[in-house]
Amino acid sequence: MKRICFISVVLACAFSISFAQKTKENKKSNSSVACNAEEQVNKCVQSLRPLGYKFLKSYKLEGNAAKPIEYQYTLSKGTTYFISIQPADPDAKLKVSLYDQDGRMVASSYNSAMKKFYPSIEMRCQRTGVYTIAFSHESKQDYCAASVLGFKR
Repeated sequence: MKRICFISVVLACAFSISFAQKTKENKKSNSSVACNAEEQVNKCVQSLRPLGYKFLKSYKLEGNAAKPIEYQYTLSKGTTYFISIQPADPDAKLKVSLYDQDGRMVASSYNSAMKKFYPSIEMRCQRTGVYTIAFSHESKQDYCAASVLGFKR
């Protein structure tokens, strides 16, 4: 009788551990399916080559629409920079804004006069310094996207 109780307890523990591991695996696989930013990065990199830009840096953008994602990068005077955005959802209203070291916006992929979102920005740097690249989303949903920074002299 003790042996049957012991075996029952062992089997119940094994089943619950196995179930817990499968639940964790399902959560991981669902989140990786929901956002494959690496695929978006590849598309962005491909958009640089025909325009003559060299790849500099990639950004995987998985975020909450409530706050922008910001990165800082040192840009050099006289160099032309190109920032491309590739959202996983083609209807996403994702924008990138570039701010100089004084906090002034120098470029944006959103034209407020026309209320239009563009997939990239191009800017010739007038002053060497640390610039802030801010990515934001207009809806209240989480988003998945990628961006690349390219340059040419």
